[in-house]
Amino acid sequence: MINPYIHHTLDDRLPFLLEQQAHCDEYLSRIADPAGKTVLVAGAGAGTEMLWCLRRGALEVVGIDLLPQEPESLRLAAQALGIPSDRPWQLLQMAIEEAPSLGRRFDLVLSNNVFEHVGDLPAAFAACAQMIEPGRGRIAIFSNPLFRASTGSHRTHLPWEHLHRPELLAPQSEVPLNRARLEDVLDGARQANLALVHLEVLPDRHLGDLPTHLAQLPDETPLDLGLEGYAMELVRIEAGAALPRHELSSVSAARTYAERLAAGKISRLFADRGEGLGSTPISELLVDPQSESFDLTFPLPKNTSFFSFCWRPQLRSGLVVQLASVFWVGESGTPTPIDRSLVRTNGVPRAEGAWEFEGDDAWLVIPLPSKQRGAGLRLIGTWDSATRGIERESREQRERAASALGERSFCFLDQGAGFTEMLAAKVDPQSERFSVRFERMEPTKLTRMRWDPCEGKFATVAIEEVNAWNADGERIHLGPFESNGHAVAGDAMAFDTLDPWFVWSLGSESPAVAAFEVKGRWRVEEPAARVDGLVAEAAALRASMSYRLGRTLTAPLRWLLSIVR
Repeated sequence: MINPYIHHTLDDRLPFLLEQQAHCDEYLSRIADPAGKTVLVAGAGAGTEMLWCLRRGALEVVGIDLLPQEPESLRLAAQALGIPSDRPWQLLQMAIEEAPSLGRRFDLVLSNNVFEHVGDLPAAFAACAQMIEPGRGRIAIFSNPLFRASTGSHRTHLPWEHLHRPELLAPQSEVPLNRARLEDVLDGARQANLALVHLEVLPDRHLGDLPTHLAQLPDETPLDLGLEGYAMELVRIEAGAALPRHELSSVSAARTYAERLAAGKISRLFADRGEGLGSTPISELLVDPQSESFDLTFPLPKNTSFFSFCWRPQLRSGLVVQLASVFWVGESGTPTPIDRSLVRTNGVPRAEGAWEFEGDDAWLVIPLPSKQRGAGLRLIGTWDSATRGIERESREQRERAASALGERSFCFLDQGAGFTEMLAAKVDPQSERFSVRFERMEPTKLTRMRWDPCEGKFATVAIEEVNAWNADGERIHLGPFESNGHAVAGDAMAFDTLDPWFVWSLGSESPAVAAFEVKGRWRVEEPAARVDGLVAEAAALRASMSYRLGRTLTAPLRWLLSIVR
């Protein structure tokens, strides 16, 4: 039987592979990082995830799928994206349970929207576990939607309707669904001696409507019905294996750490234990980069002796630090002052004992009088956020200036309580054509969207194309717009206001919007130019014969009105 969910022609498969890269970027990047790794894609289909891995710098990608696949579309998609032709990849017909017959291991086993179809979850997890090295290899699985989700049949119908109308389900031979709950998935991973490094659950897109459906589903629980899917990262654990702690960090945790570090929210302490300063922090603290003062106590490993410490306050440029006090906290918990004059730093001395750091690699070395064991190191002082405040104010001034010049276009979002969120995009008011796109990191269910083409300008706008997409890259229908302009020739809207807007209503049943794009033509005018034009029109009108005749005929009426006033 032909599976309607498989793209059978090259014309179908090639655009599908390219369009689905946004989905992979959004969901797979949370649980997998293929860069520099060998990757096995379990349930590869036409090669969507294989293409994503190649895009993200995988060294080698092997895809396996139960059904035969044609690799030509993947080759053309890789070529279209400029992926080097010598990057090795292959697409094989093979079930997940048969993967160990390849006789090798991979750095990463990746599966996307497949495990909701797997018939024997323990066997699938066991096979994936055999394909990675304990402690170092990773298994990354994204599965959506699960069978009990509102769209769990993978067919078009009302939310959860397939659970009380089984005739809506496709034959199992066509679209096999395993009907597993999350607890069944976790049990399969447990049997394969896998440990969770990271787990995210996706609430159902129609969760707000669930109470109205519970009466029709008496045998189901809200917990199962309200779960649309999951994303997990797993590691293989073996008894007696030595697993370095840093090897077990998850992709999500590493990305969050990097974001916090770049934002100046992590203060790090390095140590010299007799072999020089190490490259790995021995202690870290979350800090507020916008605060004016700090009082930090870094806990230290027990039963360890230290010669000196290197403190890196924040990974931020333009930082000014004034270290008022330094205390060595002994094993007994008693603090002992350390002579501040012994501190060495790469900062430039400033008034009142402060240091200014030009780059983002600020460091202060704090020596101990002798090699000692201790419980902590306490640092007290102030760090200057004025530089960052000036930078922020400067950015805000630039944004306001850009808005005044009409170089910013805005999209306002209404989630049912009015337009409460704003997105901005840069535009060129001097161009004849425009193409502006707004994206959100998290898709949002909206009732209305408002687009302001350009702020502080008079404009005539002709929209040629407008699109919205959900998180899966599927287009969302947008109805006719409302506007505060007036229609002119050529389906354009002319605005006699400095705050032009278009509004689209999506309705209460609209799916969550992840991106919005508008394309077309426009003519943007400076306010001064519009005023000059109006003045010229008024002057021409006053000079016209009809104007003078009108003034003559209405002279008695104007005289009478002046008396009444």
